[in-house]
Amino acid sequence: MTFDELLTLVSADASPPIRIDSRQVQPGDVFVAVKGATCDGHDFIDQAAANGAGYIVYENGLAGADGPARIIVPDSAQAVGFLAQAANGSPAVRLTNLAVTGTNGKTTVAFLVHACIRHAKKQCGLLGTVVYDTGSGVVPASLTTPDSLTIARMQRQMVDAGAEYMVIEASSHALSQQRLAGIDFAAAAFTNLSGDHLDYHKTEVSYLAAKTRLFESLAPEATAVLNAQAPQSQSIARQTKARVVWYAVDEPADLTAHIESMTVDGARFTLQYQGQTARVATPLLGKYNVANHLAAAGLCLAEGFDLETVAAGLSSLRAIPGRLEKVGGAAFSVIVDFAHTDDALKNVLETSKPLCKGRLIVVFGCGGDRDKTKRPRMARVAETLADAIVVTSDNPRTEDPDAIIADIVAGFERGPAISANALRHTKVVEPDRRRAIELAIHKARKDDIVLIAGKGHEDYQIIGTEKCHFSDREVALECLGESLSVKTIAQIVVARTAPGTDAPVARIGTDSRTTRAGDCFLAIVGESFDGHDHVASAFAKGAVCAVVSRDVEVAEAQRKPLLRVADTVRALGDLARAYRRMHPFKVVAITGSAGKTTTRQIVHHVLSRHFRTHQARKNFNNYVGLPLTLLEADPGDEIIVAELGANRLGEIAYLTRIAQPDVAVVTNVHPAHLAGFGSLEAIVREKTSIAEGLPAGGVLIVNGDSEALVAACRERGGQFRTFGRSGHADFRAEQVVCAGLSSTFTIDGVPVHLPLPGPGNVENALAAWAVCAQFGLSVRDFADALRTLPPIAMRAEHLHIGTLTVLNDCYNANPASMSNALAMLRNVHSGNRRLVFICGAMAELGDQTEALHAELGRAVAETGVDLLLTVGASARVTAQAAQAARRDLRAVCFDDTPSLCDKLEQFVAPRDIILVKGSRTARLETVVGRLQALFTPAVVGPPIEEIPASRLRRRPESVKDREQG
Repeated sequence: MTFDELLTLVSADASPPIRIDSRQVQPGDVFVAVKGATCDGHDFIDQAAANGAGYIVYENGLAGADGPARIIVPDSAQAVGFLAQAANGSPAVRLTNLAVTGTNGKTTVAFLVHACIRHAKKQCGLLGTVVYDTGSGVVPASLTTPDSLTIARMQRQMVDAGAEYMVIEASSHALSQQRLAGIDFAAAAFTNLSGDHLDYHKTEVSYLAAKTRLFESLAPEATAVLNAQAPQSQSIARQTKARVVWYAVDEPADLTAHIESMTVDGARFTLQYQGQTARVATPLLGKYNVANHLAAAGLCLAEGFDLETVAAGLSSLRAIPGRLEKVGGAAFSVIVDFAHTDDALKNVLETSKPLCKGRLIVVFGCGGDRDKTKRPRMARVAETLADAIVVTSDNPRTEDPDAIIADIVAGFERGPAISANALRHTKVVEPDRRRAIELAIHKARKDDIVLIAGKGHEDYQIIGTEKCHFSDREVALECLGESLSVKTIAQIVVARTAPGTDAPVARIGTDSRTTRAGDCFLAIVGESFDGHDHVASAFAKGAVCAVVSRDVEVAEAQRKPLLRVADTVRALGDLARAYRRMHPFKVVAITGSAGKTTTRQIVHHVLSRHFRTHQARKNFNNYVGLPLTLLEADPGDEIIVAELGANRLGEIAYLTRIAQPDVAVVTNVHPAHLAGFGSLEAIVREKTSIAEGLPAGGVLIVNGDSEALVAACRERGGQFRTFGRSGHADFRAEQVVCAGLSSTFTIDGVPVHLPLPGPGNVENALAAWAVCAQFGLSVRDFADALRTLPPIAMRAEHLHIGTLTVLNDCYNANPASMSNALAMLRNVHSGNRRLVFICGAMAELGDQTEALHAELGRAVAETGVDLLLTVGASARVTAQAAQAARRDLRAVCFDDTPSLCDKLEQFVAPRDIILVKGSRTARLETVVGRLQALFTPAVVGPPIEEIPASRLRRRPESVKDREQG
């Protein structure tokens, strides 16, 4: 077997996973032994074999030939890239791939390219230092450039979400370690190169060589976008076969920018390219940021975007986390920036200096176990440009913080730094980063600028080998009195126990398993748990206080403030309400009998393309979940999208008073939770009570196709907007077609494609459109975003399991959502394939339980279901009613889900179309798991032979694990 045959094997359906960590290897996996600086995967081949690896890929001469099937390659790091691409359907070839490299500016350029392409109504994935955005979700980044397996997997997610482009930050470590193998780049940009990462690269020549590797790989038809004002660009230009586009600020080049103005609020400049000009207005400051705009513009122009579109896209970006990010609203300015090299610090200080009417105060340190040569250089830059300096720790890692600081202060040329608690001296040493920030802010006066440099967006500090929560932004807000502390929490919840300390509070949580240092722990009491039993555990993990409603036992060594209240759930709500008032974000609150989560996820998906948006986790919609949704929002978020659920009267009004929504939505009203409400009329009153929390100017949006909702809103008085399919709705859909696993319709004549099946989801999408319109989005903005909507887990989730088609809609159920699900099942029916409905009982229907389950059975019969499998006593009524309505329908009843799973293989056949739906009490997701176990084909691969060395290119002699450049 050749390497090409291995690529074919891993590209097949249900192929064996590829591993580079022997500890993760499972039977049949492909293990690739990759050499690193601190460890070598070849040393763990025996462990991988013992774990059952079916295939082992390794470099010639570095391992024996016994054990599992093996293949020898000249460069195993590069082999991972090719295998990863093949295993994920070669997503790189379906994307236009853009890259940026350089010491400074990579993140800014990547964010700008992402903004430009999205402004042009195209989908673009982003992989960089701050976040990974695949179009199906945004997650914090773990590495500037992830490993090849992660890149390929995320590229596949981008393609599945409809992306046409990807922009990636290419670190020097990643380039030297071949993490980008298997990806052809259409264009790449170089920003600059200054002294950094010499602990890894050893010399600046080697550092430049790593950066140059990206441009050496470009094809002749690709484009290299190079900084004409960076001396290293000439060397790169000589070593690339690609077309070169030069850019410069206020100097002649192919692409130029002329700066017109620079204030504390931003910069204005004119772009010029091929005889055309366009103006850009940006909140990003500094000549170096104008250069970053040019690099981003060059990448976009190289791919055919016109200059006006690029300029508008550059102007659309509001801010970049941790890049000259303003914090708080004091009479002086506090700025957090990632500058952690002498060149980056120089750029930020030179930008801030002319804009500062008072003193320019800088707080900075240097990381441990990293390039030591930049430490004295950073000191000289700060001494030259700042009026006052606080030298502190950054990420000391395993180095002595005092030794790092000594290296820094050795670079001062005009007197030593003084250890002091005041800034009467111009240079102060304070190793504790929190105290250093407090010192700088507390001594700042009107018109001063306090620059906190080095960590930017990072929310951790590495001390020794421990990664501790730490955010420059959070600490600055605490110092400015714009965040929570033990004292303010005690005041908000009206605690009867004096706090005894006023430590800052990083987060508020209710789960001791996820508690981190600096948290406040609330001891919530539930039906099956009592948080008071876990206070000691929370304190052991670093919680600074706990809110309790009874006495708890903790060790004397753990003694910390216990804030005693009558009701911890009520205290959680009070804290969330206060936090909501502390920050200027807008809140969208969504309630209704069905469709809340789908509507919320559509709203979040669309708005997140234009705003910093936070949404509820899972089903966080009750007395505990809604407050946690608010409290988990970052102060920099612009919009929070929340769900409000209720089981009994009064809950929506209570949650609305906490959320204080700017936009409130009622998706629909149907019989649900009747055990708590008693009647449909009561449900209508409960859902429309969401209007009670709206401020002046708030917007209430309801389903205009529901006569009961519209009548209730008219009775309440006040303005409200409607959505629906009826002619009188303010936001309506026309020409609706639900077919297969998607739907199409028009809004104001604009075609809309919804990648979710069924009329119920059209209703949810209309509700989402009504919300998005309140934030200034156009119908085309909405339609473009909707095309890339990812699947929503356990809600009309379409799964291919072998030859089965499974509609996983098992998150919850009530009569309305059951009706929508059956309509969806009808839409996907094709040919002679059997329709199977695995139906769980519907909970909380009160004295209407039997009648509503019987009604469901009659609907099942009308749908044309061939086989009905039910779980639970109430669902037996559904089976009986279905068979009574249609004698040829086969129905089998089970008392519980495990019993069904045990016999599932007897009933399900290949090519069945299966709908799985029921209330949470049925836990039908285990049925989906059982279907996957039964019908996912196994893969057994043949042995592998050696491949020619010419199949892969050689890589450099040394690589290093998980470091960035």
